[in-house]
Amino acid sequence: MSNIASKAVTETVAGSFSTEHFHSSGTALDKRALVFLFVLAVSTFAGLYMDAVLAVTLPVHVVILGIFALDIYLLKRDMTITVKRDCPSLLPLNGSCNVRLELYNPGARKAELIIRDEPPLSLDYNGNEFVVTLQAGGRDFLEYKLEASQRGRHHFGSIIVKHRTMLGLAWIAAVHDTRRVMDVFPDFRGTGRYLAAARSRAVRAVGARPVHSAVRRGEFAYLRPYMEGDEPSRVDWKATARHGALIVREMAEEQSQRVLILLDIGRRMMSVPAGLGRKVTRLDVSLKASLALANVAEAYGDSVGGAAYSNEVEKLLAPCRPPGAAGRLARTFFDLNPRPVEPDLASCVGSMERMLERRSLVVILTQVRDAIEARNLGGAISMLSKKHVVLCTLIHDPSMAAAAGLFPRDMEGVYRKVAASRLLDYRREAVKAIASKCMVIDVDAERAPSVLVTTYLQIKSKGII
Repeated sequence: MSNIASKAVTETVAGSFSTEHFHSSGTALDKRALVFLFVLAVSTFAGLYMDAVLAVTLPVHVVILGIFALDIYLLKRDMTITVKRDCPSLLPLNGSCNVRLELYNPGARKAELIIRDEPPLSLDYNGNEFVVTLQAGGRDFLEYKLEASQRGRHHFGSIIVKHRTMLGLAWIAAVHDTRRVMDVFPDFRGTGRYLAAARSRAVRAVGARPVHSAVRRGEFAYLRPYMEGDEPSRVDWKATARHGALIVREMAEEQSQRVLILLDIGRRMMSVPAGLGRKVTRLDVSLKASLALANVAEAYGDSVGGAAYSNEVEKLLAPCRPPGAAGRLARTFFDLNPRPVEPDLASCVGSMERMLERRSLVVILTQVRDAIEARNLGGAISMLSKKHVVLCTLIHDPSMAAAAGLFPRDMEGVYRKVAASRLLDYRREAVKAIASKCMVIDVDAERAPSVLVTTYLQIKSKGII
């Protein structure tokens, strides 16, 4: 399990129950009460014209109103139902859970209840209202399903409990204050496998090694192939004899570098790539890839920081040393949402000066569609490339290529094919322009995390940073 996933489990267990306070919020009349009121209204109207009727009905009025008052008083005196809500405090995007309501009746008589929970309106749910009869001293458990269809921080409201009076004349509602929050994170459930792959033999063949947290600066960290410019004193002759090629020793101080993740949250990240669900945006994919990269970079001893930008810097996270770097990144960026503005990384670089003081691997996750957008992004890349190693990750939509490759069956199909082909040509030129300024990954949404992690490991093994 990844560090982020471990953190999630801890938070879920620690925050599973809501604190309960309640107050009466109002009374609603039952059908029986409406019949009584109708009788009162008719008799009162008749009494306006006939004194004899009024003399008879007046005591009846008093009795009926007394019954109403006594019925409501007795219920309010015995409104002792307690309610608890049990659900995780953290879910991955597109994950689901069962929200469990625990009811307890410590009173001496049974209670007829209508229970309605108030889950976050921004999430998907059903069956959050229940009709229950709870015996004296009885306990019951109710459940409904909640689906985490949107990232961010979401708020549960109160639990409304409607009590039916003893005579069934009215319902009195009590509001149980069980407000709490649920955080929906990017789907980090697959990030552990990227770290496992990084530790596999296939990845070790390129030379990079995970660094144990106990390794101090100046101590041995890992072996890697010799590269031009390495000092002869670093050559490990025993390892060289085993591999039949020059191998050098890398020290912890030298291998610990910075990884800075710059996340575009402008309007182009609002689009939904095909095949990932109706609410999974490019930003969701970029966040998942960022967490996968941060998890692996932390395991290799690198500091991880980042920023989210649109036409201005939205969030800034200073580089953090392991352990805990990936968790901080997740907690800082999990509630980001795309903004309907044109991103402008070049104007945001100035706000990141302190974070960019030291040479780093700067990973930009964004999207371009034409040469104009590529030119705007290229200006920022040129500024960053003077001091840093820049890796631009672009997430494309395979459905566009599929549309361009279809054989048209009618004129509408012809127009669709021509439009898709033209857009692909524009984008191809844009990617080519960016590739002339920095390293570029152009990948579909499904493979973005794995390709980004693999590229990072290749950069790490070659000592480019």
